[in-house]
Amino acid sequence: MGLMDLFMPSKNLKPESVILTALRSLPLAQGFSAEDLEALAAHLTAVRYPKGKVVFEQGDRRDALILVTEGRLSVYKEFGDEPEVFATLHRGDFCCEEALTDERSLHTKSGQALDDLSALTLSFTSYRALSQAHPRIAQILLERLLRSIAERLHHTDNRLITLYHTGRIIAVTLPLPDMGRQILAALHEVIRAKRSLFVSFQPVRDRIQLLAHHGYAASPFGDDADFLPLARDPVLGLIASTGTTILAHKDNLPERALSTPYATSSMVGVPIKEEGKTIGAILMLDKQEDEFNLNNVILLEIVARQIAGAIVEAESTHRHKAEEELKRVYIRPI
Repeated sequence: MGLMDLFMPSKNLKPESVILTALRSLPLAQGFSAEDLEALAAHLTAVRYPKGKVVFEQGDRRDALILVTEGRLSVYKEFGDEPEVFATLHRGDFCCEEALTDERSLHTKSGQALDDLSALTLSFTSYRALSQAHPRIAQILLERLLRSIAERLHHTDNRLITLYHTGRIIAVTLPLPDMGRQILAALHEVIRAKRSLFVSFQPVRDRIQLLAHHGYAASPFGDDADFLPLARDPVLGLIASTGTTILAHKDNLPERALSTPYATSSMVGVPIKEEGKTIGAILMLDKQEDEFNLNNVILLEIVARQIAGAIVEAESTHRHKAEEELKRVYIRPI
């Protein structure tokens, strides 16, 4: 009996045994314990669409992440009278992942069942409930989705679009250091730099905070690791003060760049801005095969825009926790 035989004729079902059986068949589920899978299955919905059925349409609101369990799903976009197929999804593939982090997002493409199609779905609301009830499972699921998205970078003609979505999902969901590591790892798949830094700026304290790095065995800021005075870094200091992008090669590399802890022969650095303020930067160093170019700059600027809000939110949360701790420790109730 195939997976399709497990599904009843109606479109929306939620017998947990059916969902659990379908879930176990997916590569995404491998490595989860039986208890983890049961907890995850409780937040999923099983759906079925007949061959030829339009599953979602361009311009409609994204309802849920779709995990294909049997059949094929064509993802396409209408251009005049001729639709252009962007991908054909098979068992184990997924789409509409932005539904997990943005309940107002709209489909930019349409999807149609090429065969009788079975899938599991996870809505924004259900993912939030999963995150509250089982935060570890929710994070592992997200990280696996992100790794799968990063793998698409090897197989798609439009890497820019893929990383745009990767950056947006990571920014909404993960803590800043984890977000930074995931973002830098994905960027290295595309830009092929040897090293990179992800930093935030704290001008009131006149310092740079290193949030993540890639390609270094240890922090390039030194043994005490995470902070560097803005005044001591001419490159990141310039990005922080002017909010401009830096693109430098060995022929035009400013001499002052050689005095930085991450001295390099070539670099591209883009500011991360929120409401006109420069709050951080992404710095890619030493491209492996050729020079950094304008396409690299465009990609970095798009990713920077997606993660700006996450930095602001994380810093706001940190300040709130610090204030609450101060009240708890130093302010005795009257």
